[in-house]
Amino acid sequence: MNLRRAVATATALLGLLVVGTGGSAHAAVQARVTSASTSVTSGSWAVVPAPSGAATPAAAPLTLGFTALTHVLLFEAVNTGTLAVTAASYNVVVGPVTLQAPTVVLEACVGGTWTNTTTCTATVTKIGTSWTPADSAKFSASPAAPAAAGSRLHIRATLSGVLLVTPTVTVNISVASGPTRQIRTALVTNG
Repeated sequence: MNLRRAVATATALLGLLVVGTGGSAHAAVQARVTSASTSVTSGSWAVVPAPSGAATPAAAPLTLGFTALTHVLLFEAVNTGTLAVTAASYNVVVGPVTLQAPTVVLEACVGGTWTNTTTCTATVTKIGTSWTPADSAKFSASPAAPAAAGSRLHIRATLSGVLLVTPTVTVNISVASGPTRQIRTALVTNG
């Protein structure tokens, strides 16, 4: 008998609980659904090398003007796209192939500028390792990139080695959009 009374009491209490909260539980389920229009725009991404201070960089590789007396040059990586980038891939072609095996090293002045060929006003970051004539197909990805559209990253190129002949040095920069994504993804904002 006690078991029946306990089951009946529990059932009655459970029924009161459901009826007592049914209104608020029902209200919580109801929601007002609204929608807002969202515009979709497209963007472009590109980072190109340019001579320091160039007003409008050309969308082409940059040939650095090393000479027998000039072994350190400054140039810029310019974000000419409309989207922010998170990284870029750098390629340096050094030629012609000679017995001297010249080496080129790139270093970025991240967050600042080069005040001369030896002083960076912020943080120096090496881009890749180095390039020799044998590395013409090597691309080195680097987080050193001009992030915002229109921004510039200041880079120093240093040529070293026994140089009987001054090599031709060409810099290429690319930004990947595939699996090794180097562009910032779009954000949806309300407004």
